[in-house]
Amino acid sequence: MIINGPNIKDQAEPPNITQPVLAVAQLLMGNAYKQRRKPKEPPTQIYVKNRQMPLSIYVGMKVHSLTRKRQLVDSLHELGLSESYDSIMDIKTSLGNNIINHYLNEGVVCPPQLRTEEFVVVAADNIDHNPSSTTSTGSFHGTGISLFQNCAVTLPNPREQRLWETFQIEKQVKEIRALPSSFTEVKPLLVPTNMTAPAGLSEDRQRNPMLLTSVVREEKEWLDHVSDHLTQEINKESALSWAAFHASKYQNSMLPSVNSMLPLFRDEASSFAMLRHCLVVVQAAIHHVNPGQTPVICVDQSLFAKLKQIQWSDETYSEDNFVILFGGFHIEMTALKVLGNLLKGSGWAEMVSKANISSAGTADSFLTASHVTRTRNAHQITACALHILMTQAFTEAKETDPDIDPGIDFDAWCALQKEKSPQFLFWTTCLDLQLLVFSFVRAIRTANFELYVSALNKLVPWFFTFNHTHYARWISVHLRDMMILSEKHPDVYQQFKLGKFVVAKSKNNFSLISVDQGHEQNNAVLKDDGGIIGLTQDSDALVKWTISGPETVRVIAEFEKSIVGKSNTIKDTSPHHQETKSAQIRFAKQVTSMVDAILNAGNPFSSGECEMIRLHSREVMPDESVTCLKDLQARGEREYGAFVKDRLVDRTTAVSELIQRNKVTLFNEQSIKFKPKGKEMISELKSEASLFSRLYVSCQRRDGNMDEFFRHEHQPFPPSLSTSGSLRQEKEIRFGELPRGTNANCRKPTTI
Repeated sequence: MIINGPNIKDQAEPPNITQPVLAVAQLLMGNAYKQRRKPKEPPTQIYVKNRQMPLSIYVGMKVHSLTRKRQLVDSLHELGLSESYDSIMDIKTSLGNNIINHYLNEGVVCPPQLRTEEFVVVAADNIDHNPSSTTSTGSFHGTGISLFQNCAVTLPNPREQRLWETFQIEKQVKEIRALPSSFTEVKPLLVPTNMTAPAGLSEDRQRNPMLLTSVVREEKEWLDHVSDHLTQEINKESALSWAAFHASKYQNSMLPSVNSMLPLFRDEASSFAMLRHCLVVVQAAIHHVNPGQTPVICVDQSLFAKLKQIQWSDETYSEDNFVILFGGFHIEMTALKVLGNLLKGSGWAEMVSKANISSAGTADSFLTASHVTRTRNAHQITACALHILMTQAFTEAKETDPDIDPGIDFDAWCALQKEKSPQFLFWTTCLDLQLLVFSFVRAIRTANFELYVSALNKLVPWFFTFNHTHYARWISVHLRDMMILSEKHPDVYQQFKLGKFVVAKSKNNFSLISVDQGHEQNNAVLKDDGGIIGLTQDSDALVKWTISGPETVRVIAEFEKSIVGKSNTIKDTSPHHQETKSAQIRFAKQVTSMVDAILNAGNPFSSGECEMIRLHSREVMPDESVTCLKDLQARGEREYGAFVKDRLVDRTTAVSELIQRNKVTLFNEQSIKFKPKGKEMISELKSEASLFSRLYVSCQRRDGNMDEFFRHEHQPFPPSLSTSGSLRQEKEIRFGELPRGTNANCRKPTTI
């Protein structure tokens, strides 16, 4: 009534308790005096232990976690908004000791948030702070392990209830108890190299190819949908963007995953000893909550390679006892880099910049996939623009080209143009590869394991083509594991088919993420303001934080989820964050701008384009580039097939043997042979002299104006400022040595 005002209707209806009401009530309760004040004595505020309110504890823990400023926490405490700094430190220490007591009582280090008899998937990776500094003494290279569970229903967790039933805040306790030695002690390990993969893969590597064909067909339906609705009125239901289109068709049936972390290790994850120790502690934790399950661990490329070597050298951790999963987020990053390798030098980045989709520097970063979400969005815009331009070229060809049968269909025309035009072949290859990458991402967003394997099987040859040798080698091994998973680990295979190889961070449609991306988000929270930063030079504080830090982050996150009006209930379905009118309008404008930018440079699908050229400069590529383009995809298929046959099927060659690198000469600088600077200058002078003489003679024969002739440059770059198009880099410019009193009113010469 104090906040909302008096209302007679509120007396007859159930109370509508909002978060401000709860906040005011907690502040009143927490700041109330313990006893009556004596007359003529100043009031003394005494805070009672059993009156510590969740709000004041949250404010203190949140502020301290973000800033670690004692003065700031105490200032909020004096205002009655927070607990004191000493109380917050007691709570954090008690959290760490309470979780350690829980581990000791259960006899294993296993997060209490995990539910019994539920499938668990684990992710492990480095957690680094200041790793590139050569002078810092406070760098940190540790190991973080996240555990996820996808539960069908939300039920009370007895393990977590037992933890909080015994929780007590210990006053004046500054030290964290020691973790069990079985968890903290990392034993040394030596692993041999040049090992062959164990038997298990047959020659047949096809995995439901019709599934991928139908999915790519659905991606083309999205392109047609964008093309048809681009000029219409845009609203929330237009669903033009890739995510919004698929989110309107697929509803997420998974609840948010149970997300927990083990205490951090101070050893680097890249060592064989630490990786073997990860297998040990993960196996113990999983067998404690879900006996009989085969442990599944998701890692990035470098850790995957070392874990497979451990598996192939020690029967205790063999493929019969563990499943190693390659991180889907890292695969997506590499696939986007492959697209960048293909498009480098083609003028694509320049078109993205001209279309005002991003700045020139950001557009160049798309070639290396520096930011995954932005890069993926740029390729989605490009795919729509290419499809629209291809459709326009098809319509024009049927109307104007006499060699084209008016009754020809779109697919037949595309096949004909691929044979005739290298430019058409290049951009259709780009479009096909973009749709393949989207299909792989879609497999993760929809938790479709069969599509995941099929799309990845088509992506791997491109890794071979563009010399991503580490990913090509070990993703081939990962595919081998996934193809024999139904025979070696049928229980894990069934769980993967149910979608439990991905993580749900929310209930939003089309928003599932890979396990390694979920772990990267956990690491980002730990390394955020108030995380590991500032503790690396204090060993005691670092040890305390590695144990209580993940628990503190979890407690704060759970309180924020419980805020009334923020996420009070879990809805049956939630829209994707791109299913908004503003997002659709922005996507439509970007596609239109991209189409206009490419059209101004020339439609690459036009029937008149018979050469392979750069979009932005119209520079014609040599025959070497055309030959390389025509063999691009087939080359990757051959190398992938030979790798699988020699190293995974016949096993006559070690998996770690060198993979021959390819010389890919499309638009990049590899096709340009650089000459020595002296010879290049002589050749340039001869060319300029020849051009000048021919222009001078032609000007005399045509009675040209010689003054007008000398007013124009005969090369695109001024030779006084640049060399071969590159700006001259002088050692130093001494403006202070310029003579004073120089006449600035210089007249422009009458001739140049």
